[in-house]
Amino acid sequence: MPACAVSADDRVAAGWTVEVDVTEKMPGVSLEPSAELAELFRRTARRLHRGTGEALAPLGLSGSQARLVRLLADGPLRMSVIAERLAVVARTITDVVDGAEIAGVVARRDDPTDRRSTLAELTPSGRRLLDQLDAARRQSAARVFGVLTEAQLGQLLALLHVVGASDECSNGSADSPAAAPDVTAGTEAAR
Repeated sequence: MPACAVSADDRVAAGWTVEVDVTEKMPGVSLEPSAELAELFRRTARRLHRGTGEALAPLGLSGSQARLVRLLADGPLRMSVIAERLAVVARTITDVVDGAEIAGVVARRDDPTDRRSTLAELTPSGRRLLDQLDAARRQSAARVFGVLTEAQLGQLLALLHVVGASDECSNGSADSPAAAPDVTAGTEAAR
């Protein structure tokens, strides 16, 4: 069966490898594959960040404030938990929450279970903003990844899951490397 007749998810589920051509270099750049990947990820992340920022500008939020609003969608969180989940220091999260509070999308309140802690939660305006934030993120991603075919998107997604799983495993996560799909650079081998 030709590779194009099988979805990327089916190939990964079957344990097939995903074909990745790392011989095509960026024009004018001579890097080892890992350095080239790092540079391409940096550029892509910057494009996503810039595109999301442009889409968020009419909403009056920074990217950090938008991430905060999305994080609070499931309910209030302690400031320390927010800082941990957004991977920032406590002082930074205080500034982000201050800005979101001024924008009227987040409110602080005392934690009823711990007088020493403060919770941040979405206001009704913040809840209404969630759909617009998701649309802005989708719009930015579509501009960046819209050049890829569905099969290429599936391959990229599978590969990024492997990279993410390896990071979780190295950080002591309960996920095991054996649970990650078998996706490696090379040729696609039908089983």
